[in-house]
Amino acid sequence: MINIRTLFIVVLIISYCNSNHLTKDKLIILITKDIEIVFTTTKSNYDEVLVTYYDFDKKTNISKPYVFKYDVDESPFLVKIILVKPS
Repeated sequence: MINIRTLFIVVLIISYCNSNHLTKDKLIILITKDIEIVFTTTKSNYDEVLVTYYDFDKKTNISKPYVFKYDVDESPFLVKIILVKPS
């Protein structure tokens, strides 16, 4: 009988090998489009999202926290990050 752990490792390796990798062509298509990222939370008083990305122009990693804002009923507003294509 196959060990569950062994089966899991085999499935993990197969899924990793078949995953779609970001190619240069896909990256060019991605760069030329506007991207909107939306976050939400279930916490009622305070929450934040830490976004880390690599800036190719600055050649450095950038981390920035985005804090959720709340209305009077303590319902969170969405955090939207909109990346606009360069002009």
